[in-house]
Amino acid sequence: MAATPVKEEEFDESVYENMMIPTPVGDFYTVPYRGLLVADVRNDADRFKDATDVLRFLVQHDPRRVNHSQKLIRNGAGDPIVFLQRKMTSLHYRWSAYLGDKESEENYLFTMRMPSGIHKHVKFHIFLPGNLDKKSPDFVVKGEFKDHTYTISHRDVPVAQVMQSSFSSFISCLFMFAVFSPQLVLLQHLVF
Repeated sequence: MAATPVKEEEFDESVYENMMIPTPVGDFYTVPYRGLLVADVRNDADRFKDATDVLRFLVQHDPRRVNHSQKLIRNGAGDPIVFLQRKMTSLHYRWSAYLGDKESEENYLFTMRMPSGIHKHVKFHIFLPGNLDKKSPDFVVKGEFKDHTYTISHRDVPVAQVMQSSFSSFISCLFMFAVFSPQLVLLQHLVF
C-alpha cells in the first residue's frame, strides 16, 4: 500500500501531545515544531535544506560502491552524525546505523531491515537497541519506489512523510519531508 499524503487540514496535532517518540540519533537533532525539508538528490551526495534554504543535512555515498553500501550523514557544518553500513551477508535488505563516522558497536544506533524481498510496495522495519525480541519494530517505513513517497510511523502514527516534489535535472530530483512530530528529524533519509 502506498503512503497517502496527509493534508494540512487533516492533520491532528493532538495525536502527538502525549506521545513519547524515541529519538534514534539524539535530541540535539530535533526541533520543537513541525517543518519541511527539501532534498536535492544527486549521485555523490544528497543535500537537505530547510524552508529558508539553509543546509541541514548532507548524505554522502560513494557512487563506486555497489548499491551505495555505505552512507555518511553530516550536519550542515559538515560534521559526521551517522554512519550507515549495509549488511551484505544478510538475506534481507538490512542496514545498521552508528553514531559518528565509522562502524563501532559502542556507537550502535539501530537496524533497518526489509522483512521480505524487494517489492513494488516498500516496507522497512526499524529496531532500536533496546528492542531485543525484534518482534515489533520501533518504526515502520512504508511507501513505493516508483512514486518516491514514504511514510514513517511510530506505533501506527505517522511521524514523517517523504513526497517527490519535482525533477530538476537528469541526476537530481527534489523531495519534501513533512515532519509531523517534533521529536523526529533525522530518520527520514535512511530509506534512499
